[in-house]
Amino acid sequence: MLLKFRYDYFLIWGHGILFRDQILDMIRSHAALRIIKIMNHVPETVEQLIHAVYSFDYAPFEHLIGKTEYLKKTPNEVYFVFVENHFPDEDYFGDGLYRHIESKIIKTLKEQIRDLFNPRVAGTRSEDHVIHASDNQLQTDHILRYLGYQGVDWFTNRQLALHAPYHMRGNYGYTIRNIQISALLYSIVEGNRLSFTPRVISIEETPHYRALSGNCRVYEEYVSKFLGRALTDDHSLHTLLELKRSFRYLSPPFESDFIIVLETGEDRFVVLDGVHRAATLKYQGALNVHVAVIHTGSDNARPSEFF
Repeated sequence: MLLKFRYDYFLIWGHGILFRDQILDMIRSHAALRIIKIMNHVPETVEQLIHAVYSFDYAPFEHLIGKTEYLKKTPNEVYFVFVENHFPDEDYFGDGLYRHIESKIIKTLKEQIRDLFNPRVAGTRSEDHVIHASDNQLQTDHILRYLGYQGVDWFTNRQLALHAPYHMRGNYGYTIRNIQISALLYSIVEGNRLSFTPRVISIEETPHYRALSGNCRVYEEYVSKFLGRALTDDHSLHTLLELKRSFRYLSPPFESDFIIVLETGEDRFVVLDGVHRAATLKYQGALNVHVAVIHTGSDNARPSEFF
């Protein structure tokens, strides 16, 4: 194994979107992988995306033209699924000019997904792949830059003192406070998948709390509708229901996993990170909760990026 940790991505092509949820479940179920970002992407043209994806391939692009011709006939919409790969198990594959390093974990899972969901011809798996995956972290960095981000540094630039998600950049200040759980609010989105607006509601009104109370359908519909657009973190009903069964807030080894909030008024705190945990605590009957209240006056705080 050459690396102990790296970032990879899977790309679900347009003709594989029908199987999106099954593919995500297969990725989630792998012990070495943790999904950190799911992005729905509509390129200007499929041809443009093909070139972006394969221009950083180990094989010369002209050698891949025939192999990727089928993609030009697929829908002009894809999903990128970025993962932390905690056990790459890297090795060399291919011969001669095509010899290259890949993660055995990624390669094996990619082929399992293709075996299940690639179109069939006379009962046999075709090579019209529903999924593509990175061979190395440089390709992940390249595709993030194609999407307009700062490469894999986007995932590694984290708040150091507080366990916070990657998108909450900077060493901004915060205060740990004990507040009434009834003071927590959450910003959901409404509208359609491509055009949505935020609305601040109480934790009890969220799809998350309603699912914990028995209405699972409203949560599933909410996530399915906005996944990859308004919702780019990994969300699933299965994970939420697991919290319901076993969640213990701030128990080891998660002592620094505070719910992170922004104070927006007297006894009003909008949850920036941790709505699943907040909903679970509310469901468990908690009256108060320790939270990390972000100081928006800090030099590096960027509250607008939290929503």
